[in-house]
Amino acid sequence: MQPHDNHDTYNSNDRSRDSMDRIVLTVLIVAILGLGIYLLVAQFHVRREQLVEGSIYLGCGLGDPQIAALLGGQNVTRLPIFLDTA
Repeated sequence: MQPHDNHDTYNSNDRSRDSMDRIVLTVLIVAILGLGIYLLVAQFHVRREQLVEGSIYLGCGLGDPQIAALLGGQNVTRLPIFLDTA
């Protein structure tokens, strides 16, 4: 019999913990977004069409510098929320 390797057990548990952290973080972000949309519609009387329009503008505004950088733009200002893709 081979001796039990604690290092392999640690790596397996660490990966499992990392995946659980990502799942919890994703659920938390989706819940916060859902609550925000609910508040916008129910409390501030924002119409669904306005939400769609706002999300399009937000997506274009946040995605434009990142897309330009991926296509080879030299002097592109990136927002600090994006990770370095290189």
